Amino acid sequence: MNENCTLERLENDVDAATVYIAFFEPKYQQKAIELIYHKKNPGVNLQWFYKKRQELEKEGYLTRCDTKLKGSVYKSNIEPVINTIREEINKRGSLLIKDDAVIKDSFNDLRLILDSKWFRDFYSKKRLEYPFRYTNGKIISTYQPLDTYIAGGRLKVTNVKHLLLNLINEIGNYSYTYNKLMSSFTNFEFKDQVFYPDIQDLLHVGSFDKFFDEKSQYIPDKAIDLFYHDLVSDSEILIDNVNRMEKNLSIYLVSRDTEFKTKSRDTGLCEFRFESTYKHNGFSHERELELPKAFIDSIKEQSALIPLSVANIMRKCYRDPSLAVEERCKNLLDHYQDFL
Repeated sequence: MNENCTLERLENDVDAATVYIAFFEPKYQQKAIELIYHKKNPGVNLQWFYKKRQELEKEGYLTRCDTKLKGSVYKSNIEPVINTIREEINKRGSLLIKDDAVIKDSFNDLRLILDSKWFRDFYSKKRLEYPFRYTNGKIISTYQPLDTYIAGGRLKVTNVKHLLLNLINEIGNYSYTYNKLMSSFTNFEFKDQVFYPDIQDLLHVGSFDKFFDEKSQYIPDKAIDLFYHDLVSDSEILIDNVNRMEKNLSIYLVSRDTEFKTKSRDTGLCEFRFESTYKHNGFSHERELELPKAFIDSIKEQSALIPLSVANIMRKCYRDPSLAVEERCKNLLDHYQDFL
């Protein structure tokens, strides 16, 4: 598959895009048909499906997970997504130097992330039929073009770029903002080491799922919980929270009681100790939440393990993302950095 194989080809072919998404989570042909029609035996002519499956395999959009002649498990190739991300970033005016070692390694890491079971599960049968919803019942932006399918109709993917790139962009924004905050706190010394993901670490492991299994124990749970707690707060609560010294300092909590030191211009070296239990200061969780809690739970730890340079690519990959996501992340980053 060459760099010209992008999602644009699928954008102009609804049937091809539908088959591509149906195999995004690896499966047998029969399972893909069941995903598309909500039933094992839909009682319709399926020649269009077999034709598109063969076309996409020939063009490299689908690959076999085994060497069986019959009954093979297929999965969608990630390369068209990678190629599209490169293309979209170039359209936005950012220059990607192909020979740059950091860019190469970052894209190789991105490939591992998008090819993971974790990311592919966002396009499983269960998730496509029952997508994440806001507290008001509205489907989150990524899955909104599937409203007819969600209601019980046949799957027809009419905007495959939005379906894939919007989610990548959103996760990238959250990951970039969180890791940017954590990497900025160089004047703090932790009693216990906090893990910051590195592009070489992920490349060395060679699998994002395995990388998560190995590194998740090092995620500062209280810090990531606090980050998403503030991220989903409305603007008045966010500003109020960020301006509280106790709240700002507590972002440095790791998964157990921690003692750290910071240099003060007036008093020299000061010591602080925090309890491991984080309190929400009396605010109503229901009032604050805009993002679905199930969605946050599905991305918060993985987003903390995406290297900063990779997250930066992800957040630039889509020209038509939700401005609310970008603005919310920017506001959160600005408020915290202003305080520090």
